[in-house]
Amino acid sequence: CHWGDNRIEFDVDQLGRVDLLMVPADDQEHILDLAETDDLIARVKPRIVLPTHYHIPGLTAPTAHLGDITRWLSGQEHVRNIEGNECTLTRDLLPAAPQVWVFSAPS
Repeated sequence: CHWGDNRIEFDVDQLGRVDLLMVPADDQEHILDLAETDDLIARVKPRIVLPTHYHIPGLTAPTAHLGDITRWLSGQEHVRNIEGNECTLTRDLLPAAPQVWVFSAPS
């Protein structure tokens, strides 16, 4: 599920089972505030959370006015750093417990 620029009012019960949730999570709270992001994750209960809409040094244009995710990540359990900027995900690679996956900036 790619949450995109949606606000929190959406009825998440309509989504059904979600394995991967791509959710905006920048520390400047550009789309959702941090509490709304965490509430959404708790309601959807994905196996993997992939933060989006945040500043990545060397990748994001300064004119985007996005914050990083340092503050948000500090409150997350089970953060997995993914080397590079892509991965292949299959059902057998889904973690048993929820995880936050963060891609590194391309070099």
